[in-house]
Amino acid sequence: MQNKLIKLNKKPNNNWWKILLAAVFWLAVWQVIAMIAANAIFLPSPVSVAADLGRLLVKGSFWLSLWNSFYRIALGFLFAVVLAIGFAVLSYKFNIVKILLSPIMSFLKAAPVVSFIIMLLIILRNKNLLSLVAGLMMVLPVIYASVLTGLEHTDKRLLEMAKVFRVGAKNRALYIYGSNVMPFFVSGCKSGLGLCWKAAVAAEVIGLIANTIGGNMQMAKLYLFTSELLAWTAVIIALSAGFERLFLWGLNAIKRKLET
Repeated sequence: MQNKLIKLNKKPNNNWWKILLAAVFWLAVWQVIAMIAANAIFLPSPVSVAADLGRLLVKGSFWLSLWNSFYRIALGFLFAVVLAIGFAVLSYKFNIVKILLSPIMSFLKAAPVVSFIIMLLIILRNKNLLSLVAGLMMVLPVIYASVLTGLEHTDKRLLEMAKVFRVGAKNRALYIYGSNVMPFFVSGCKSGLGLCWKAAVAAEVIGLIANTIGGNMQMAKLYLFTSELLAWTAVIIALSAGFERLFLWGLNAIKRKLET
């Protein structure tokens, strides 16, 4: 009976049309301001940005740039996740590791993105690795802190009970630590994904890496192609949102499996 009442109380989520109306409203405001300004370099209209995006979509170089940026940024994020989990587990098990890593993680979290990128330009011989490493360094401390917090908040009574009933290390890791850490990990990933794309594309812009999203944005800026610059910005937002949804969908699938 209670389950039926819960189902009846659930209302369909109709917020999508409100978001759509808000987007249309701000696009209309943008269009009006662009018409008043009458300066395509200062502020191109959304129509001209959409036209430039359409022209980009039919070019092979556009898709090559998309792929070059996407796979490097995705790899940087995934490497950061693996390293962050490994470091967090070691810090949880060994306090000396936590103490040693603390200043490094604090430095990575506090230092400006531009400083990292300039240092990487000096250190790295292969500029193609610039966006990968920049994204990794930005994401690493965020996910490390999230996973470590989750591990430290694991219920000690559950761990003692598991020890009494001789629950195996694999099951403890999956069903006790895994279930407890997952919400912290998901939260860290949500924050880290945005940082990863921003840092990596900034690295491509500063490094002027050819055949990448950031490299094309820098060229558009140099030639004052403002509408094309905004078209590439729209592409970044779409790619970032799509990758975030895909990654979080995978995490939620794992989370549901752990909860069953």
